Amino acid sequence: MSDDRVAENLLTVEAHFHSEAAHEIQTALALFTDDIVWEAPAPNGLNRRFSGKEPVAANYRALWASMRDV
Repeated sequence: MSDDRVAENLLTVEAHFHSEAAHEIQTALALFTDDIVWEAPAPNGLNRRFSGKEPVAANYRALWASMRDV
């Protein structure tokens, strides 16, 4: 992978985490492709998997609503 591609990918990751931190769900979603798969494996059985932008957006909204001052 070229250095330019790596730098581009790192900027995208940085933009995503910034959007999450600012609770800017739509901005974060704009970085994803329509066929996004969001997974959070958990050993306690609370595994989560969402496919597509709308289900991922709903998960983000629920996730942020359940947290305070994150």
